[in-house]
Amino acid sequence: MRVKIKNIKTLILLTLPLVTNSALSAESISCEGKVKDSWVEHSGTLIINTTWKNAVGLCNMNRPHNNISPETCKSWAGIVLTAITAQKPLRLQYYNLKNCSDLKSYGASEKPNYVMLRSGLE
Repeated sequence: MRVKIKNIKTLILLTLPLVTNSALSAESISCEGKVKDSWVEHSGTLIINTTWKNAVGLCNMNRPHNNISPETCKSWAGIVLTAITAQKPLRLQYYNLKNCSDLKSYGASEKPNYVMLRSGLE
């Protein structure tokens, strides 16, 4: 029994650097600004025009898209509408993206990690 525990500890100690390195290697960027327009396409894709990029596709309200559920998409739609109505900025975080202007458009847009309503720009 003691040998198994020692082997498990060894396995954990050997794999920990791999897990830590892969988590740290995913660079992130935050895109922040105001939303100028938002709409939902006939397919259910939620699109926003922002101060940093136009036609950013966030998610799909009808079906999973980029591993984002329709339920999450609907909550993001509420955050977007609040941002427009209250004239507050949004912050979206993306992994493995160098610049916010590099985002693809419409349904081809990269997957945001989160959508955050901000009280103001920093």
